[in-house]
Amino acid sequence: MALSRARQNPSLTLMLRWLAAIMVAGVAGSACGTSSGPSSLATVSPAPNTSPSTSAPIESPVPAFTATPTPLRLGWSVYVSPNGRYSVDFPRDWFVVPSATPSGFPDDLDINTDNVTSPILMSLGGAWLHVYYQSVDQQTCDRWLAGLSTTAYAVGELTALTFTTDPVPGQGADAIWSLSAQFWSRHRCLVMNFFHYNPESRDRYRTLEYQIIDTLRLPD
Repeated sequence: MALSRARQNPSLTLMLRWLAAIMVAGVAGSACGTSSGPSSLATVSPAPNTSPSTSAPIESPVPAFTATPTPLRLGWSVYVSPNGRYSVDFPRDWFVVPSATPSGFPDDLDINTDNVTSPILMSLGGAWLHVYYQSVDQQTCDRWLAGLSTTAYAVGELTALTFTTDPVPGQGADAIWSLSAQFWSRHRCLVMNFFHYNPESRDRYRTLEYQIIDTLRLPD
C-alpha cells in the first residue's frame, strides 16, 4: 500500500523533488477542489503559460540570513536553510529529518510529526511538510502553478499562492490530502507542501499548518 501510494499519488509526486518535472501536471490531474485558508485575500486562476521561456538573469548574490532569526511563536523551534535562503518555525514536537530529495537542492527541507525518514513510513494520522526552494525568475515560478486555482494569502509583507488537493473518488489507499503555499520574491521561489493520508489528519493539522506558513521569512 505504502509503495503504491508513493508511486501513484500526484500530490506525493509534488512533494518529491526528483519528479519536479511533472509536478504541476500531476497535481492538476488530482485536484478536485480548492479552499482558501484564514486571512485569504482573493482567488485567482493562473492560465497555462505556453510562450517560450525568456528567463531573466538570476539576481546575484541571492540574499541570505547572516544570523538565526528568533522564533515568531513562543515555544517553537526555528529552521534556517543551509545557505540562509529562508527560515521557518515549527512546533518542537515535529522533527527535521534528512531530505528525501536528491543532492543539488541543499535548501530543501523535510519535517514531520512521526520522526520518520520517508513519507511512505508515516502513520495514517501523521503530517509531513516538504519545503523546496530554487533561485528562478518569476515566470518560471508561476509556471509551476499554471492551470491551478489558487488563493492569495498574506504572510507579513509577502504574498503566498495557496491551493489544496483532495483525492479523486475511488483512490482508496493512495489518497492524499494536501495544502501548498508558493512564494516568489527577488528570484526566490519557495513552495511549502503539507500532506496527510486521511481527512481527519488534514482537519486536525490545518490551522497549525497556516500558523507554520505564517512564520516563513526570506532575508532582505
